[in-house]
Amino acid sequence: SGVIVAVEIFSHSDTGGLVNRIVIGNLEVYLGLTDISEVDTEDTFSGATTTANAVHAVVHAALESASSVFAKVYFDDATKVGELETLNRDYLSFTIPYYDDSNTVVGRYYQGQADGYNGENSVTVGVVIDASLEIVQVMIIEHNDTARIVNNNVIPNLELYQGISSVDAFDLDAFSGATMTAEAVLQVVTSALAEHSERNGE
Repeated sequence: SGVIVAVEIFSHSDTGGLVNRIVIGNLEVYLGLTDISEVDTEDTFSGATTTANAVHAVVHAALESASSVFAKVYFDDATKVGELETLNRDYLSFTIPYYDDSNTVVGRYYQGQADGYNGENSVTVGVVIDASLEIVQVMIIEHNDTARIVNNNVIPNLELYQGISSVDAFDLDAFSGATMTAEAVLQVVTSALAEHSERNGE
């Protein structure tokens, strides 16, 4: 999902003092947002709303474009990325839905943490699951475990999760030598599948 990391004005022909003080000085209000509908330009940029509205329109267009681009990363029929939703479930932090043209959820991205070799929440995992409850992709976002072992014994074998809808009989033998990291990944994947199953048909 598109998250705003910076908004800048590169050039303008409006009143310099007002733009610098009222608009540029308050552009940080956009940082970290995935949806700008709650940004009140009349209030935040009072005194320079014409310039602010122009900025707002460009930011909105950029978010819409980013959403359509990111939507295609995992699902060919997705046209829009939804809003991040915080989750209250073991091993999961948040989920992001992907929608098609009819506003139907075609899949979801889940992210969570579990304990690996180097302690509490040392492994952060991303899981993508489609509407048929099949895993599209599993990835390690970051970790504090031994890099060489994770790179050689875990990451190359994550493709074993692709196309399955249950991990009840998932075999960790392929991850020999990195069992604790592999178990952390499995905990997040298991929780994501359970959450996704409960949401199926939304």
